[in-house]
Amino acid sequence: MDLLGQVGDWTYRSRRKLASAGVGLLACLLAWHVVFGANGMVAWEHKRADYRQLQQQIDDLQKQNQQLEERIKALMHQKDEADAAKFKNVVTMYENMKAKDAARIFDRLDLRILVEVSTQINPRKMSEIMAQMTPENAERLTVELANRSNNQPKTQNPDQLPKIEGKPSGS
Repeated sequence: MDLLGQVGDWTYRSRRKLASAGVGLLACLLAWHVVFGANGMVAWEHKRADYRQLQQQIDDLQKQNQQLEERIKALMHQKDEADAAKFKNVVTMYENMKAKDAARIFDRLDLRILVEVSTQINPRKMSEIMAQMTPENAERLTVELANRSNNQPKTQNPDQLPKIEGKPSGS
């Protein structure tokens, strides 16, 4: 028991040192967990690096998206120009036709298309064509052109307008 007594005395005298060593060991374990644990500094640094990488990918994709949008806009602009050129060719074709022949076609055209074509034809040529159109269709076109030039919706019924009388003159 003498040995046990000596160990007990030594333990009692060294209790503060032992407690300090225990607290130091606990602090070391806690620091290891903070640095290397599941939510530790190393894991945080990895997550931060992943975040930076993903943010760079997002930025790259946004730049690529912007470039694609600009390309789409340019292609749409080219398409619009090509369509306008094709439409201008149609207008030129009607301008080069005899008024009587163009009028026969205009009498059968949809009003929306007729208005688009007639607004781009030379007014002098369009007046010759309208003179050859049937009075009802010429009246319908005139009303639509007048409404569009005033930027007003159709408010008048074509039946309420005065009728155009007479026969078209031959060209």
